[in-house]
Amino acid sequence: DGNLSIVPAAASKDEGILTSKRVWLVLGILLLVAGGSVAGVLATREESEPVSVLTTPSPSESMVPSLPPSAAPSMVPSIAPSTTRHAQIEYALKDNVFQCCLQSDAFQWLTEIDTWSPPGDSADPYSLWRERYALSTLYFSTNGPDWSTDLNFWLDPESVCSWNGVYRLPGGETSHKGIKCDESDHVTGLFLRGGNLTGTLPQDIFANLPNVEDLVLVSSDLTGTLPRLPSNMTYCELDSNRFSGISEDFFVSLTKLSSLSLAENDLVGPLHRLPESIQSFSAHSNRLSGTIPEWLFSANTELTNLELCKLVSM
Repeated sequence: DGNLSIVPAAASKDEGILTSKRVWLVLGILLLVAGGSVAGVLATREESEPVSVLTTPSPSESMVPSLPPSAAPSMVPSIAPSTTRHAQIEYALKDNVFQCCLQSDAFQWLTEIDTWSPPGDSADPYSLWRERYALSTLYFSTNGPDWSTDLNFWLDPESVCSWNGVYRLPGGETSHKGIKCDESDHVTGLFLRGGNLTGTLPQDIFANLPNVEDLVLVSSDLTGTLPRLPSNMTYCELDSNRFSGISEDFFVSLTKLSSLSLAENDLVGPLHRLPESIQSFSAHSNRLSGTIPEWLFSANTELTNLELCKLVSM
């Protein structure tokens, strides 16, 4: 029948290609939709749980954790220098009893006015503080501001070893005046002739001067009971003052004492037993009483010079 029509093969091929394109287009749309959904999920996750990202610090960034200002380390000492000095003095004098008001004046001078400090290489700085305190106590307890002008080196801001001078004696001779020290800067001698020292010495003043071997405090106006002396003492002159008392155990610890002069004072009572090491003893022009004890000659075998009285011509 002439009504039948036949589709050419080429037309069927074109139709298949078109169908394939449609399929790929649909797949592409689906992929786009799916991609958008994944991106949305990731964005939501980033907002709720931030992802940590490691980065390499630049050379200018510090690898040391930052600290708040109050916790940041510093090269400045936590205690100011003046506070450190004050703390050292307090520690050095922790066993001292501050009697009002002489010794407290010495402590105040040491902490608030004086500027000296022990050298950094000192083996025992605390003993140097105690010696300086004792010498300043001597000054304030004996009316230091009225001392003679030739002692104006006392309380100098330098080492106590520089607190010295020279006496000009009659005949052109000279004598040491002030402080004598050993190679470790410890005080070993105290020489004050005259000087207008007045007042009473604290009984424990030499407790902080344990290395003193030579003591000369003569021709002044010192009163009261003789202070306890350090056990290292070998030579002592306390002439021409107004000392009035001496304790019974005064000589007990003075096992090295070889020369002692207490002449021209106001000492009263009997003569107490002298150390066996004594070689020279003078106590004339006092108010001693009693008899001369036998032990003075039997026990003191080293004694070669004894002065208990002074004869004057009429």
